[in-house]
Amino acid sequence: MKNLALGCARLGLPLTLLAVSGCAAQPAPAAGVACGEHPSCGLDGPACSEGRECISIVGCPAAVCISTVQACLETCGVSSCAVLESFPAQLACEDRAPAPGRGLDVSCEELEQERNAELASIQSCSVDADCGQELHGTSCGCTRNWVARADANTSRFSEVQAALSSEECGGGLVSTCDCPEADGFACRQGRCTWNYINGQE
Repeated sequence: MKNLALGCARLGLPLTLLAVSGCAAQPAPAAGVACGEHPSCGLDGPACSEGRECISIVGCPAAVCISTVQACLETCGVSSCAVLESFPAQLACEDRAPAPGRGLDVSCEELEQERNAELASIQSCSVDADCGQELHGTSCGCTRNWVARADANTSRFSEVQAALSSEECGGGLVSTCDCPEADGFACRQGRCTWNYINGQE
């Protein structure tokens, strides 16, 4: 593989031809976006300058104005990555976890408070039919994962949780590692959860 990569480099093949020629572009180590070096942005503004997009970076306390090329390089290690259609935009790395942003402007305690507030918002419900979105990775037991409303936008919750799970905060979630039998979802005391069978909780 090393010799093949060297051969590709010596040939000087453009990236668009690497896959055809049997050469693969190897992702570079991703350093993570320096959150504080880019202006923040969001639904309420301000707008980004020309050449920059409003992109939500995992680990940054708010979306930032940054070029997609720079965001992909510092988050995924490659100059081109999948940009999910949303506002702010979100990035998806292929075959690797995104590198979290660096230089948090908020404390871990503040992030935890924001996560709890965001969780309360996306879990709020009136009837069982409101619920229907499993928050994967929020427990070590399948039906212990938290549940959100079916129409909830969970992107900010995921960003804050990713920041809390970073080395800077170490805020991983603690749960019971079992899978009680459940029949869909339910709204209990105004919060979405599982409809556990036989009264299991």
